[in-house]
Amino acid sequence: MLHRLRAKYGPIFTLYVGSRPVVFIMDGDLAHQSLMERSEIFADRPRPILATSDLNTNLLSINNTSYGSVWRLLRRNLASGVVNPCKATKSSTQVQRMALDILLKSLKKEAEANGGVVVPVHSIQHSVSFLMTALCFGVALDEDVVDKIKNVQMGLLSIVDNRYALNLLPKVAPAREGDQIESISTPSQTSQSPWDGVTGTTTTVLRELSEEDIVSFCSEFLDGSIWAPCAAFEWIMARLVMHQDIQEKLKKEIRSVMGDKKGQVDVEELQSMPYLKAVIFEALRRHNPAHFLIPHRVKEDVMIMADHHEYLIPKGAVVNYLVTSVGLDASVWEEPLELVGEVHARR
Repeated sequence: MLHRLRAKYGPIFTLYVGSRPVVFIMDGDLAHQSLMERSEIFADRPRPILATSDLNTNLLSINNTSYGSVWRLLRRNLASGVVNPCKATKSSTQVQRMALDILLKSLKKEAEANGGVVVPVHSIQHSVSFLMTALCFGVALDEDVVDKIKNVQMGLLSIVDNRYALNLLPKVAPAREGDQIESISTPSQTSQSPWDGVTGTTTTVLRELSEEDIVSFCSEFLDGSIWAPCAAFEWIMARLVMHQDIQEKLKKEIRSVMGDKKGQVDVEELQSMPYLKAVIFEALRRHNPAHFLIPHRVKEDVMIMADHHEYLIPKGAVVNYLVTSVGLDASVWEEPLELVGEVHARR
């Protein structure tokens, strides 16, 4: 429906949910114009949907907190402590290797049990969950504990999805399901892993917060870091199976860098594999794991140029960015539905 509305009204338009205006932006230039050139105006977050507010009553998380000093503090802790590439490279190389070993062993075991047939989704989810829980808590957890955390997070997401109608149609929405929401606590069982130095998300800013706030922040990190990479990983593997030519080019590049060395690719060696990086970017463009960005809210009236016309976004309006539309824009990409790694290799 949104793509039909774009074809009729252009790359930016407004829908009303009751009396509330909700703006949809479906163009890369408009996204850059708003999120980069006018970032402070568009940086605020709308009040969360009812389905999530009772999961975090204090609304203290990056996705829910209004733009300001607290939001900047939370985001800075995440960006500098976990997402920072330099810091992650130095502190988490070993746990990355542990997660990859878990993935390979799981795939081999399934292949041996099923005559070479593998459905990798569960193996991918387990290994990514192992990696991200280690980065979150700063210690490698036992694999059964990782599975328990993953299952709880999946249950919470299911509750949120089922109750999304509370925000749109509260009078006809189903009854509250608060009794299904169980408390999540940081697990105390850990494995005696021979690596250290990984900075968890809870170690810098969150010491003065309540346990409920810490649980909410950890849950937010795990939700954002597990499911999207898993979806991207699955699509990349599927595309490589479909495109044997791309797979062969990747093998050739990897072997040219590694030579006769056996084993895993070192982080430093990745810098010499531009085609691998290009294929990953292209797969993310073609199969973006998230159709929308987290909704934004403008803090003041703002005019934005679209198709040589000024478009008014009123103060307090919710703005949604449809990233899949940006990635499949035929005016930008010559073959938007195909996987063409060379497109990014040339950029």
